[in-house]
Amino acid sequence: MIKRTNLIYHVVFFGALWGILELTTDRLIGVPTMLLRAPVLTTFAVFVMVLARQIDNSFGSTIMIGVVAAFFKFLNVPFWGCQVLALLLLGGVFEMGFFVLDRYQLRRLTTMLLFPMLVYFNFALFAILVRYLLANPWWVSGGWERFWNYVGVSGTLAAVFSLPAVFVAKRWKDSIANFRIYHVAAYRLTCAISILLAAGLSLGLR
Repeated sequence: MIKRTNLIYHVVFFGALWGILELTTDRLIGVPTMLLRAPVLTTFAVFVMVLARQIDNSFGSTIMIGVVAAFFKFLNVPFWGCQVLALLLLGGVFEMGFFVLDRYQLRRLTTMLLFPMLVYFNFALFAILVRYLLANPWWVSGGWERFWNYVGVSGTLAAVFSLPAVFVAKRWKDSIANFRIYHVAAYRLTCAISILLAAGLSLGLR
């Protein structure tokens, strides 16, 4: 029971951290195109997911963190449903990646290269879903050029940016996991964030 409770705090804590970074960074960047915006947001997401999984390697925790982070997208004005899909998809793709790492003994170099591959795969999968399966009007109107800019340019940048994010997350793992204030903060901030998120959603849906 205690382990399950700690996992819930862990998921909400890192999910909220990811969600807050999404909201604040998205507004601070102020870039009208996705060429830089998507890679920067993805880099923060990769850092949070890898760091969280280093501290608690529970199966399914990464996708649950993505679900929590996706809720913060409902606070965006205007609201874009495709952004919620992007976070859920990224969490799911990395969950599969962590499953592979747990299942197979990969070399260190292969492990490091796996994360950029996951990022690029996520970009391609998302673009295919919203462009061809969901037929999102914004994506359809942009044609092949918009598809290529997102996958070929932004996807490549995000894959490259993910390498230092993974490296830093792995280096921070021991210091944060053993840092007593992390556990205290996780308990307290989870309650506060849950209340604020619920209040924000209720106000936003009125």
